[in-house]
Amino acid sequence: MVSVIEFELCEVRPDSSSPTHETMSQRQHVTLLATGSPVVSWSVVLFIRFVNCRATCGHFDTLDRSEELSLICIARGLVVGSCGMTDQVVRVDVSDAVATITLNRPEVLNAINPPLIQALVGAVQACMSDDKIRAVIITGAGRGFCAGGDMKAVWEHIQAGKDPRHFFRDLTVLLHRAVTDIRLMEKPVMASVNGPAGGAGMSLAAACDLRLATESAKFKQAYTSMGLVPDGGWTVFVPQIIGTAKAMELLLLDPVLDAKEALSLGLVHEVVPDDKLHERTVELSTQLAQGPITALGGAKALLNAAQFPMLETQLERERQRLIAQGGTKDFLERLSAFQQRKPSPPKRS
Repeated sequence: MVSVIEFELCEVRPDSSSPTHETMSQRQHVTLLATGSPVVSWSVVLFIRFVNCRATCGHFDTLDRSEELSLICIARGLVVGSCGMTDQVVRVDVSDAVATITLNRPEVLNAINPPLIQALVGAVQACMSDDKIRAVIITGAGRGFCAGGDMKAVWEHIQAGKDPRHFFRDLTVLLHRAVTDIRLMEKPVMASVNGPAGGAGMSLAAACDLRLATESAKFKQAYTSMGLVPDGGWTVFVPQIIGTAKAMELLLLDPVLDAKEALSLGLVHEVVPDDKLHERTVELSTQLAQGPITALGGAKALLNAAQFPMLETQLERERQRLIAQGGTKDFLERLSAFQQRKPSPPKRS
């Protein structure tokens, strides 16, 4: 059954303990379609800068936990003026206190475009604020984890007469919000890498606390080969995991790492046969969810403070450098070649 849900969006100033946001007075109604849910009315508080929503509803008695969380994620994925089902590009399933966030664009190896990253931010924040969720899994639908940024979306942005730098400017606000919240969430977050993880997909996996991978998984830095620079905290997490010298090798030479190489570098914690990944991921996440969650969360927070004290500063450095790089000839030539499926231009001597 398909039902209509009415969302009332009201932008307000948060309390003093929250980050500073602009005060907005505009009120707007957005109608969405949701599958298999009764008609309910939500009141949603939307903070535009971080796409950080709070949702309340008194009609959850007819919904199970998975349906309830999916509806929260629909609300949290919205931006003013947008309309559509964000749960089409990100699915959230909850079982035994474990939330599984699935990037759901399998036809493009779950490449990141604006709707997907909006929905991912909402899903991460929903899991972060729900005390009944004690562990989180991030994975991809189909045969890939995440191929990184959607270059077709960038190309279409340019073909519409828009500045590519603005595409990266807006996308990285959301990507970096998601990455920051993964680190701030005082719950274990596990990447279940079911296939290729490239560019921002590699960054997303590296931001998680634990990483399991299939034998067929592959990792590729990818940014520099496309004429770009890393984002998503790549320059923070990957050097911490594999060392600065090896990270520099990946940036300069951009090799493809198979699962065995990733394991030897410490980039993943465990490699399992392809048909056993789901089973092993559920087993380990259930173990974590049944553990002393305040101790696990507190230990994660201490490690964050010791290892990533400049995370937000470095994320902004990545963002500003990526915005600038998005307007360069190096990137535009390679993007054009990528779209035409031609070899990239030769390296300059």
